[in-house]
Amino acid sequence: GEMGGESEVHSEFVDFPRERPVVKRQMANLKQEGEMGGQSEKHSEYINFPRERPVVKRQMDNLKQEGEMGGESEVHSEFVDFPRERPVVKRQMANLKQEGEMGGQSEKHSEYINFPRERPVVKRQMDNLKQEGEMGGES
Repeated sequence: GEMGGESEVHSEFVDFPRERPVVKRQMANLKQEGEMGGQSEKHSEYINFPRERPVVKRQMDNLKQEGEMGGESEVHSEFVDFPRERPVVKRQMANLKQEGEMGGQSEKHSEYINFPRERPVVKRQMDNLKQEGEMGGES
């Protein structure tokens, strides 16, 4: 038999209007009774005690000095201050001496032959394909 163009499900389909539900804000069922104060009970009952750092009591030592202490120690009084100077660096004399005349040019430089050098000219190849007919401006 012949196959119909539409299926039974497609022909029996009823298109209902689709609307997005409207979001409604719920009404609160809790209501304030009486007056609301600016401070909470915890805040109003709070007592701010003064806080200070404890004073550190320095312990007194039980060792006492006997006799007088001099202003300088023995090491300090026996110290001799020597003058400090950097040593002078002596330059060593060279023991190699030139003998004979030194020419201005080396042997390699004097025997060098300068050949002229030119860049090769790149020859463009001619193609053997020719256009036939008219070429339109659009492709």
